[in-house]
Amino acid sequence: ICKIAKKNNLKIIEDVNAGKITREHAQYLCKGIYYTVREQFPPAINELQTAERLDPGYKWNYFCLGTAYSASRRFEAAIENFQKAIMFDADFAEAYAGLGITLTFSGLIPEAEENFKKAEALFLERGEVQSAHFVSRMLQTGIEPAAGYSEKAASEEVAAENASGGEE
Repeated sequence: ICKIAKKNNLKIIEDVNAGKITREHAQYLCKGIYYTVREQFPPAINELQTAERLDPGYKWNYFCLGTAYSASRRFEAAIENFQKAIMFDADFAEAYAGLGITLTFSGLIPEAEENFKKAEALFLERGEVQSAHFVSRMLQTGIEPAAGYSEKAASEEVAAENASGGEE
């Protein structure tokens, strides 16, 4: 999800240039994405909540908040924010993909698959074949429920397993 959020900084900048959001709003969103990608979740969420207060009707607020919450394993809040993003734009492929990933982490596989399929179809409609292929791979290979995808969390889990000698 973080890769999608980072990629979509460009769309946020385009919205500033089109007058859809203010520079101040975009700065909070971009700082939130910056902190999320660096796995600094409390400041990320703080920046993104400030962006939300500036313009509560902007779909990217909720996508970015969903991303930060999911990456920090706060799945319930992540699901809620991805669903809000979809409420603002029913064709928001990135939000369906983020919701699918988060639902998978939560162990809700059938619901995740449904959202991955929706995201894939929407990406293909927009001609974004690479993004559609990414979502398709998620459908085919799956991801481990509750495993998370945070490199920091994964390295901590490996370190803990190594310290215990691989025994539980």
